[in-house]
Amino acid sequence: VEGTNHSLLLKQIDEARGYTFASAMRSLLRQNPNIMMIGEIRDTETAKISMEAAMTGHLVLSTIHANSAAGAISRFAGLGLDRQTLANAIEFTIGQRLVRRLCPHCKKIAEVSSDYLERAKKELAEINNPTITIPGDLLFYTSVGCPECGQIGYKGRVGLYEAISMTPEIQKLMLQESTTDYDIEQAAIQGGMVTMVQDGILKALAGETSLEEVFRATE
Repeated sequence: VEGTNHSLLLKQIDEARGYTFASAMRSLLRQNPNIMMIGEIRDTETAKISMEAAMTGHLVLSTIHANSAAGAISRFAGLGLDRQTLANAIEFTIGQRLVRRLCPHCKKIAEVSSDYLERAKKELAEINNPTITIPGDLLFYTSVGCPECGQIGYKGRVGLYEAISMTPEIQKLMLQESTTDYDIEQAAIQGGMVTMVQDGILKALAGETSLEEVFRATE
């Protein structure tokens, strides 16, 4: 606004003075924000504060290192969080991998090996989501190389995703100590989740990336 002096005070973390990442989070929460974004959760204290905030009406968005959407849940458990707390606090987990995007100027339809083709068919057949339409003819693309992509055949990146919504069935599984990532993933698939590899195959069929890239990134 014209004539108004705006200022923003930024303070770096200084553990020697007692100003840690966790204390900064608590300070922010005292201001009662509706939404809070945390760059990354990597320790128990940060995880506990995040879960407490999520259970008291705040929308908390963050990242955590894990192999899959299901793996994010067990990662929190590995940080020492109570399973009951996790089941009540987590609403949604998303797993992602980045693959190279085929250059739109030089990509072309290509034959794939029989092993890759059979694996792709098997993965597509296991999709349990009525909103997904699988084409009858499976046509995949490959990189060629041209001046537009520096003769690499790829230009940019595209994400492969999978997302787990916290359903009552998955909440019940989370409360059991013996539950594995596989159990949670299978329950999510039964509920319609498309896995990262399946998402990648669909994007390969759309010409966004190659089948080789998908299997390389998801293995």
